[in-house]
Amino acid sequence: MAIAMAAIVAGCGTAPAPGTGHRHVVTAGHRGSQRAEAEAYGRRMLARLRLPGHADRLPWPARPVRSLQPMLPANLHDVTDLHALYRVSLAPAAVHAYLVAHTPAGMRAGDASQSGRAGTITDYDVDYNPAEPPAWIYDATLATAVVPAPGSGSLLRVDAQVAWYPPRSAAEHIAASRYRAVTATAPTRWNGPPRPVTRTFTARAVVARLAALVNGWPAQPDIVLNCPAITAASTLYRLVFVPASSRWPTITVKSDGCLSSGVQVDGHGQPALDDRGGLVTTIDRLLGLPGRR
Repeated sequence: MAIAMAAIVAGCGTAPAPGTGHRHVVTAGHRGSQRAEAEAYGRRMLARLRLPGHADRLPWPARPVRSLQPMLPANLHDVTDLHALYRVSLAPAAVHAYLVAHTPAGMRAGDASQSGRAGTITDYDVDYNPAEPPAWIYDATLATAVVPAPGSGSLLRVDAQVAWYPPRSAAEHIAASRYRAVTATAPTRWNGPPRPVTRTFTARAVVARLAALVNGWPAQPDIVLNCPAITAASTLYRLVFVPASSRWPTITVKSDGCLSSGVQVDGHGQPALDDRGGLVTTIDRLLGLPGRR
């Protein structure tokens, strides 16, 4: 993962994606339609926004106004961004207050901010996220930016950004019947020497449950997760699926504790998985280590 994301929070990870509770595993065959679906969803988000006063939609300028930059997650790979520009009769502060007070239907309030120079506020931002996004969406944001218009009134930019989960690799799918055991490893200490502990589980129910868990995680979008709390010890969280025959590959799933897991199939790297910390908590429970930090 080699691209940065703007909305990074302190500690470990990013702001949670709206679809956290019901994420979707995307197959390669579905990918071609996802941009069209994302654009259609973005248009519906734009249509939900209620505008104050008298608002005229303007042609999108060849050179967008530099100060009109909504707050959006940056540099997502699988993403579409639709935008519109309006001239509103009200002053920027009044437009901002209206947008803060009127969350669009089906959305939840996000961030709101204001900035300026020399004690004068000139730039305003408000954004929203879907309350119940489709399962295939990684992140969706309806963002607004408001600045004074030449003469009077305000310029209002509205962006609908929709990012979707990329497809998973078929190679990293774990067929539980092909594996005779799973070896779990974790550090017993978060700070200082990790003192890793390892156990091997051979019960068919345990192998099947862990395989289903990993198979249910979607591919991680191409972003960097900022995790300043991570230490060298946290790289030791690992599940190794031991094949029942040489016909099947060894599959290793490992995490540094930062909301995603790397996968190797016979030593060959596969797309990372968006586990939201699931590998760490699962291994902690397997090894009887919950709440030990």
